[in-house]
Amino acid sequence: MSRKRNKIGIIFCGGSGLQTAGGRVVEVRKKEEMAEWLKEVPELGIIAEPDPYFVFGGDASEITPRVWSQLVKKISEVYSSVDGIVITHGLDTILYTGAMLSFMLQNLSKPIVLTGSPLFREMQSSEELEGLVADYRNLGVRANLINAFQVATMDIAEVVIAYGNRVLRANQTVKSIHPTINYFDDFADGLLGKVDFGIKLFLLRSGR
Repeated sequence: MSRKRNKIGIIFCGGSGLQTAGGRVVEVRKKEEMAEWLKEVPELGIIAEPDPYFVFGGDASEITPRVWSQLVKKISEVYSSVDGIVITHGLDTILYTGAMLSFMLQNLSKPIVLTGSPLFREMQSSEELEGLVADYRNLGVRANLINAFQVATMDIAEVVIAYGNRVLRANQTVKSIHPTINYFDDFADGLLGKVDFGIKLFLLRSGR
């Protein structure tokens, strides 16, 4: 008997900028752009079946409690029909949204994974793109998305942020003071896993 394929809900809430092979940046600013974006990341379909939803396509600085309310509503609507959820989000306010979700969504039975991108559509100069990505010291926007998707299929049952080579508890994540390959850091027991030729989760996490 064939194994049931995982279905992962991917909710667009900003922070979806992705550089194509031709150097163009694509992102989802409205619902109609989701299909084109997904075509640029076929790797996601290898990991699980993507189930896309749209909530918000503006700048991270424009995230308001109203957007949070819409995001929580969408999560509640799709939660029972998927095996995990990935949320794309602008990096400037991803920590606020992650903390909010971790307190509003209790007794989870599956992972809710936030990740994001510093890229946006107006950036078409390769030098500008390379400079920004270098500033964020990440492992690559595409890698962040793929890692987040993988985490969403794993034995974890809480709100987390997947970025660089780390999986972090959302309400125990801060911006790194001295970034190396990571833009975010943890305090207390916030580090739940690491990416190192695969994703290794630690026992500190809440399991499904």
